[in-house]
This record gives sequence, C-alpha cells and structure tokens, in this order.
Amino acid sequence: MATKKRPKAKPRRAAAQRPRPRRQPETLRLRRLTPSFTATDLRRSMTFYRDVLGFVIGDEWRENGELAGCEIHAGAVTFMLGQDDFKKGRDRRNQGAWRHARSGTAGYAVG
Repeated sequence: MATKKRPKAKPRRAAAQRPRPRRQPETLRLRRLTPSFTATDLRRSMTFYRDVLGFVIGDEWRENGELAGCEIHAGAVTFMLGQDDFKKGRDRRNQGAWRHARSGTAGYAVG
C-alpha cells in the first residue's frame, strides 16, 4: 500500500515587528551632514583632495568671476571647501584648523 506524500509546509513568516513608541521630544534625525572648511589656497587644496586622496570635485561656485568654493565628495562623504577671504588678516591663527601633510605617497590630515 502506497502512502500519500504530504505537501511541504510553507515556511513561516517572521512576525512583523511593531515600531517602538516614539519618545517626546524626539531626537534630531539627520540623514546627511555636509561640513564646510576654509582654505588659504583653494586651488591647491582642490588638487590635493583630487590627486592625492582621490576625491571628486563636484559643483564649483564663483564670486565676481573668481573661484570661491567647491563641493568635494568620495563615496558617501561630502564636504565644501571655500577660499578664505582674509578679512581677519592673513597671519591669524585658526583654532581647530586642519593642515594637510604628505608622507611618501599617502596623504593624511593632522589637526
């Protein structure tokens, strides 16, 4: 006597997770943050980020026909670079300013 084969059971679906109740006040939910840095020599900085670090130069903006800034990106990282207007003097010390240095062929930023 032949036995009947049972059809295979369908895989069970995972129970839908309920969203957690929101707390009040809610925290800030940012999806993107784009910092902006000032350069004393914008063209030189753009060359460094493009040729040494491999970033891509995006949009550029001009003021009175002169290059004033640009967008720089690589992967999910984006930031803006702007030309310093030196309104506070050329010899001022920038707190938290970034200086770029090269070690062999690798570029790195030191603060």
